[in-house]
Amino acid sequence: MIKKHLARVALGCALATAMNGAFAQSVTNGSFESFTGPLNGQGALQINPGSTAIMGWSVVGDSTSVSIIGNSNIFDVFTPFGANSIDLTGYSDVLPGAKLQQTVTGFTIGSTYQLSFWLGLNGVGCGQIGNICGGPNGAIVSIGSTTQTFTHSIGTAPAGRLTFPLNDQAGALIANRIWDPFTLNFTATAGSMLLSFETQAAVPGQNVQSALDNVAITVPGTTVVPLPAAAWLLLSGLGLLGALQRRRS
Repeated sequence: MIKKHLARVALGCALATAMNGAFAQSVTNGSFESFTGPLNGQGALQINPGSTAIMGWSVVGDSTSVSIIGNSNIFDVFTPFGANSIDLTGYSDVLPGAKLQQTVTGFTIGSTYQLSFWLGLNGVGCGQIGNICGGPNGAIVSIGSTTQTFTHSIGTAPAGRLTFPLNDQAGALIANRIWDPFTLNFTATAGSMLLSFETQAAVPGQNVQSALDNVAITVPGTTVVPLPAAAWLLLSGLGLLGALQRRRS
């Protein structure tokens, strides 16, 4: 009887670890690689309010929009986090932009979590629309009842900044794509919480191409168990169960 109980505990632990590593507090499509609809000839796609074209995300607003920007575009926009990023100001650079949001599940009430994301801007040049992309750019970020405004500009370089010079065919610098990392710690007040991003209109006319990418939620000080490791623990639990049963027989 005790052996059966131990086997069930081992199997339960393996299953719980696998489930937590694979699914807990996971942001769906956090790098915006999955969406419906082709990019236009300029390398962008406008996403209007009410649309669910971006997998896992919805767009909320009155008349403004957000847009998907691919790495092959006329705007000198580049993201290192896959092939696409989000422009929170939309295709027409209307401020304030629409809200991009999704409901994230799997929280434990009272536990502390960390939301991480990257904001991008151009430090030099701005595609075909002039040198008006140096910021400050930013976003109003909300998760549940926690809201914070984040701002960055070419003159303020937080730790972890990534810079990508973009040159023309002659080798001349045409743009300096800058990505800055940000985090927001929060306490879960429910098992499911609404996550949203909205353009911060600090300087109208200079917030064009306020980019967002690589959104994730983790537990501070811990590492989410990747699926292969979780699967291995599951198999280990099953192996232990089999060994105990063979020993008994």
